[in-house]
Amino acid sequence: MRYLPLAALSVVAAVPAHAQDEADGAAETPAPLSVSGSATLTSDYRFRGVSQTDGDMAVQGGFTLAHESGVYAGSWGSNLAGWGTFGGANMELDLFAGVKFPVGAGTLDTGLVWYMYPGGADETDFAELYAKLSGTVGPVSLTAGVAYAPQQEALGNVFFTGAAAAAGLPDDPGDKEDNLYLSGDAAYAVRGTHQADDGQ
Repeated sequence: MRYLPLAALSVVAAVPAHAQDEADGAAETPAPLSVSGSATLTSDYRFRGVSQTDGDMAVQGGFTLAHESGVYAGSWGSNLAGWGTFGGANMELDLFAGVKFPVGAGTLDTGLVWYMYPGGADETDFAELYAKLSGTVGPVSLTAGVAYAPQQEALGNVFFTGAAAAAGLPDDPGDKEDNLYLSGDAAYAVRGTHQADDGQ
């Protein structure tokens, strides 16, 4: 959802929280909480088609704490373009929380994400609600999503006026607007490409 790696190297790890050691060959009891994390090196970080790194590489990482009930929360971060457009540390830090639950034969994932730019101007931070419905039809996996950001300071059209314009500082946030983003995805599983069971 957050990035489009054009040539990426990713490492993903999942570790159950409060995991119980196996004893005498007994199967491990599933833990109610699990922690997963990821680290990515990508040639370009694009958010909804727009490069956030001016076409350069990005280092990204995050973690998610999930409960067996479907409730989850986590954080994700990435560097941004170094030319100062975002101010501060030129990084994005996302905090998110949501819940996943079955709907018919599919899964509905809904929640809230807060986009932050540490050290940048306060008006650059904004919140967005999201929902994704996913399922499978034969070998095809389908996902439909919607993201809605209500009117906020960061979503206004920024203008430069008066003396501030000469200094290159925006001093008029303009009209605040809400945003609606729709997405869809389809993936086809190629037969014979699954990992074989080695019996372990």
